[in-house]
Formats: sequence, C-alpha cells, structure tokens
Amino acid sequence: MSDTDWESIKPGWHELVIKLGENDTTFSQRREIVDWIITNIQKPDRHCVYTWVYDEIWLFKIKFRYERDYILARLRW
Repeated sequence: MSDTDWESIKPGWHELVIKLGENDTTFSQRREIVDWIITNIQKPDRHCVYTWVYDEIWLFKIKFRYERDYILARLRW
C-alpha cells in the first residue's frame, strides 16, 4: 500500500503513527497493538483501520473514527 492509498482511506479520521523500530521484535509489537485495538476500541472493524509499513524503520499507522479512541491510543502508545 502506498502513502497515497493510505491518505485516501477514511480522510478526516484521526491518525496515529507509532514507530516500532528495525529489529525482530516488531512482529510481537504489532501483535500487541492489534490485540489492544481489539480489546479497547468499540467495534474496531467499523471505527478503526490500520496498516504497517517499512520506511527505514517499521511504522504502525492507525486511523480512528472517533477522537476519544485516538486519545486513548495516544496515551497508551
């Protein structure tokens, strides 16, 4: 997925980018973030989209429909 594709998905939603790093622990970090989303966001399949990309380091990108979910994730991550 290119950056332009990501930008066109759910424009106006609140975006959070989490830097994961370059090492082998990024898989477990991504899994932890996805588990957190499933546990803490109401109806995550409707109110949240996410992806991860490698751009010199691993980035986990999340878009939230509601600002309250964005703030909750921002405080956690």
